[in-house]
Amino acid sequence: MIWTLYLDRRLLIMMTRTRKFIVVGGLALVVNLALVGYLYKGSNKEDEVLKNVKIIRPNTRSNIPPTGPNRPTKRLATFTLESDLTSTTIGGTVTVRIKLNSPELLLGADAIITYDPAILGVKKIKSGDMFPNYPRILSEPTKSRIVVTGVNIDQSEQNSDLFAVVEFVGLKAESSSISFVHEISDEKSGSTAISVASGENILTNVEDLLILVQ
Repeated sequence: MIWTLYLDRRLLIMMTRTRKFIVVGGLALVVNLALVGYLYKGSNKEDEVLKNVKIIRPNTRSNIPPTGPNRPTKRLATFTLESDLTSTTIGGTVTVRIKLNSPELLLGADAIITYDPAILGVKKIKSGDMFPNYPRILSEPTKSRIVVTGVNIDQSEQNSDLFAVVEFVGLKAESSSISFVHEISDEKSGSTAISVASGENILTNVEDLLILVQ
């Protein structure tokens, strides 16, 4: 704006002098063109700078699921009753192994087993090699059950899955199921396998056994 006012004033003075007017006018035109070119060039430089500006926007695409990474399925423990014989005679014996298979280190476990005391009698109960301590080994024929508890106070590694061994004797010619009490509620406790890592009962599967007395 200042340059334009100055130029207009000079042009008015030089209007009476044709040659000088032409010369000054030509110079003014050259200067104006140079100024416009400079401004235009500067404008192009700004455009180039803007082109190189990286606009950061919120990332709306992600390989991570909205609910987080999928968790692996929880591995659970299984109590199993095994025997080399599935039948015996009256007065004969059947040895039943109680095994506990667990993918996790266990703090302790309870095996609560029911049977028919009129058909089978408990001759002997022996602790297995799975836990260093077995504070409870009970035969309760009046309640038709056996209760065995193993404890791993030192949290040592378990090198055996043999929880306990029960020797039954045949009393009556009939069949009897030997089953784990697996229901867990406030009123009725069941068999357990307590994980060291979580302190939870991870026992889910049990495998029972049927014994025939002939």
